Amino acid sequence: MRARDQIETAMQLRAYKNPSPLKVKIIASLIEVAARLIGSLTRILVRNASVLRRVRERYGGYILAGWHGRMFLPICYFRGQDVHAVVSLSEDGEFAARVFQRWGWSPIRGSTTKGSVRVLLGATRALKAGHILGLTPDGPIGPARKVAAGGIHLAAVSGCPIVPVGVGMSKFLRFRSWDRFSLPVPLSTGVLSFGEPVCVPRDMPEEKIQTIQRELEASINLLEEEAEIDAVRFESRRNYLIYNSMLLVLSPLLVLFFLHRVCFSGKNWRGLRTQLGDYSRVGVEDKRVSKNEPKGDPDSSVDHPRPRRLWIHAVSVGEVMAANVVVRELRSQFPQATIFLSTTTDTGQKTARKVVEGVDHVFYFPFDLPWAVRNALSAVRPDIVLMVETELWPNFLHHAAASNIPVMLVNGRVSDRALKNYRHLRLLWRWMIHNIALFAMRSRTDADRLCHLGCTRSRVCVTGDVKLDQPANYTEPEVVSLIKEALGVRQDEPLLLAGSTHPGEEEMVLDAWWHARMRHGNLRLLLAPRHIERVTEIEKLIHQRGFQSVRKSRISTEGFREDNRMIILLDTMGELFRLYGAADIAFVGGSLIPRGGHNVLEAAMQGKPVLFGPYVDNFRDAARLLETNGIGFPVTGVESLATRITELLDVPDDLTVIRDRAHAVLNENQGAARRIARLVDRLLAERVTESDALATREVMDSGAPRPTMTMAIDAPANIRESAGTVRELTQVA
Repeated sequence: MRARDQIETAMQLRAYKNPSPLKVKIIASLIEVAARLIGSLTRILVRNASVLRRVRERYGGYILAGWHGRMFLPICYFRGQDVHAVVSLSEDGEFAARVFQRWGWSPIRGSTTKGSVRVLLGATRALKAGHILGLTPDGPIGPARKVAAGGIHLAAVSGCPIVPVGVGMSKFLRFRSWDRFSLPVPLSTGVLSFGEPVCVPRDMPEEKIQTIQRELEASINLLEEEAEIDAVRFESRRNYLIYNSMLLVLSPLLVLFFLHRVCFSGKNWRGLRTQLGDYSRVGVEDKRVSKNEPKGDPDSSVDHPRPRRLWIHAVSVGEVMAANVVVRELRSQFPQATIFLSTTTDTGQKTARKVVEGVDHVFYFPFDLPWAVRNALSAVRPDIVLMVETELWPNFLHHAAASNIPVMLVNGRVSDRALKNYRHLRLLWRWMIHNIALFAMRSRTDADRLCHLGCTRSRVCVTGDVKLDQPANYTEPEVVSLIKEALGVRQDEPLLLAGSTHPGEEEMVLDAWWHARMRHGNLRLLLAPRHIERVTEIEKLIHQRGFQSVRKSRISTEGFREDNRMIILLDTMGELFRLYGAADIAFVGGSLIPRGGHNVLEAAMQGKPVLFGPYVDNFRDAARLLETNGIGFPVTGVESLATRITELLDVPDDLTVIRDRAHAVLNENQGAARRIARLVDRLLAERVTESDALATREVMDSGAPRPTMTMAIDAPANIRESAGTVRELTQVA
């Protein structure tokens, strides 16, 4: 039988459940019209198109392999070309076959086991005749994104290579099918990324076939990640214009907000002026860089290399304390570097200047306005920017990426609120995420959530929680005595400290404390609200319940209070961690109400039992760590809080056991800051110059060449290398 006849024999197979001709005609027509419409409204860009030409010239035919759920864009791109498509013997496969025929493709039916022999024969003849064979290695029934062995055997028999293709879309709809089929949104951008051909020798052992399956699977996934990054980056300018247009519309409200901060909120004008982009008086400019020096890589000068410039941003007090540990490791790793630390809030600024050592400059982070961000980046000229936890700003990330400045998220976390808002802010999230070079997440849960938000896995790694690296410097007994004396608490009186409380929690804490006093009548209470401006409000609440209170700042002037029912209110900043050392039991607020909780590790670092409510979304992994090791104790309300306090005070020896246990557990889980410092070293070593970061890409549609486009494509490779390094560090540590 001639080759053409054998190909036609395979094509003549029909689905075992043949749909009615009228149904096939109608549905196929609708699919064709919709596909043509969406395809014509989607800009398709191609990465590594030269691979297809080289394979054509050397082998003639080749196998094009991409995931089943991302097949739409390759179909649109290769429409009208000499392509044979493998379809299943099913009703859906028959619909696809009719559409392919309308586009000039030749369907080969039988990708299920029932037609495997004939499809192998027909596909082999088609490849040897110089045709392109399109197949989905995970189709037709899955499992999704897992390469089946059929395509590998076909490549071995035919002697033609497999060309993997990754598909990325800037905006798309994802259906709830087994393959999570994705369809581009009209007027969006799609990218096809072709990988190097995979050649399979004819005689190969089975274990080698499995190795090639895994390699091909990894190759398609990697190409898809790169294509996804490119697709979003191509639309960065559009997203930038939309975002700043919204800021322009809201500008009157922003002006009122700035005036309110200066006139009524006590914000100092110097800090506000810095945030608006005036960095002339901050002193962060690089004095060794000439004003006439051309822009580009600041390390390009061989004669006069300058020290690295590392910019760390922390929003407020909690992030500053986490940044303190990272700064210590960075200073050890880069002793000659210039380290900058920026904050957003006034309290964060005060804490940074008071607590953080090893920083050369402390200043305010710019508002996310284009001119403010540009002025800040121009003044600081950082080699890398480290954003602590969840601080992401679109304009800042956009201009940093445009300036080839890598941005790294440190101790990253993804809250439940972010997951809920993702559906409404999906475009904004994807735009911001793809402008970040690397994500160092604090836990596997946060890493998985970030990938769910659209981040590629090659840029995500788990380094651990840097807050666990803070030294567990327990307060000495002599110091505890002095602190208690300053608070007006006798040495034989146990102290309950409720830290970072919010409205609605103080009432529950007061009731639980009063119930616990039924058994331990000398129990004292220290309330530390999250926002000290609420002290007056809490005083009224205490007096309404028949109790008395005294502010911590007034204890020395009002004298020693003999009444152990006197409740102490913390009205000063920066003392909470030290006061945890003087407490016997700690409760961490923001957890009895749906606020996400606060840092439960601070009290544990002082060796204290930590009580927290059910709402610890922001510190879920840390709370789980403490609970698993008998250091943290979840409570649900007034009754369980009072019961747990009573149980802990009933056995004083347990408090000593918890102290020793906390010390051991925290030491076992340290090392995150060291991993981050080594990762920063790797990113800086592999930082590409602007000239190297731009590479030419050929963009084609339906086989016709278009004007050449350039874009940065080296970053993903560096990111993948760095991400692998962090995983190695995690395993070693």
